[in-house]
Amino acid sequence: EARRLGLRHVHSHYANSSATVSRFTSWMTATPYSFTAHAWDIYKHNVDPEELTHNIADARFVVAVSEFNKTYLERFAAGAAHKIVRIYNGIDLETFKPNGAPLRTPWTLLCVARLVEKKGLPIFIEACRQLRERRIPFRGWIVGSGRLRGRLAAQITRSRLKSQVYLFGSCTQRDVLKRYHAAHLFVLPCVIGSDGNRDGLPVSIVEALACGIPVVTTPMTGNPEVIRHDHNGLLVPMGDPRALADALETIYRNSALYERLRANARPSIETAFDLRRTSAQLARRFHGERDR
Repeated sequence: EARRLGLRHVHSHYANSSATVSRFTSWMTATPYSFTAHAWDIYKHNVDPEELTHNIADARFVVAVSEFNKTYLERFAAGAAHKIVRIYNGIDLETFKPNGAPLRTPWTLLCVARLVEKKGLPIFIEACRQLRERRIPFRGWIVGSGRLRGRLAAQITRSRLKSQVYLFGSCTQRDVLKRYHAAHLFVLPCVIGSDGNRDGLPVSIVEALACGIPVVTTPMTGNPEVIRHDHNGLLVPMGDPRALADALETIYRNSALYERLRANARPSIETAFDLRRTSAQLARRFHGERDR
């Protein structure tokens, strides 16, 4: 198929089987290849380090979605570290932007994530329970689907939060935008999963900032590259619901802090995460050029 199409380059996403198929294609057709490494494909315990090393060694270049991922991949580069380049996952800043509408009560905490272990959603729900005990008026919105939905729903019921924390399931991009525009704060308490899986740098964090929403998350992998503590959000220890609740309460009670975080949100990502810029970076690599 590569020969029939006259391909000059093959680029795949994910560093495991997808990149391996691209490597085999390159062997058979002499077509150069590259790939983007994301998160589960490099961090899970079942990743084959030898396969990863071969995929990096034979690629023309490798894209890491964060500086943290780049450094991690360099461990497997075996002399090919120069091939690894960091290119962030950009977003469309014309789509994800503030709509200018005033925010309404109650104070709204938003999480957009797959319902999987590495997103730390049980920690978010427990922090919400603690906020209720502290008599802070709020509502929590969780947008996304995944295998943990039943367990999370049971936790919400057990914590007597059914009137405050809502599981919305999968939504269209238009509906997600409405949630961003109605939220006061974006919360994503990322953790390392029991299988080693973790986020590289969640795109939802960047989308929230682009919409002018401060973010509270953990200093996991690439998160500190976009969230500057006390500038456009807060970073809290991983796996600590009390620390998360404390951070949320601090922002709720300190209006000056909230307004500063909010003012810095969109400007903090307008350059590095602009889709036009990141696409151009990748295109130059396809043509054998380096970043200007």
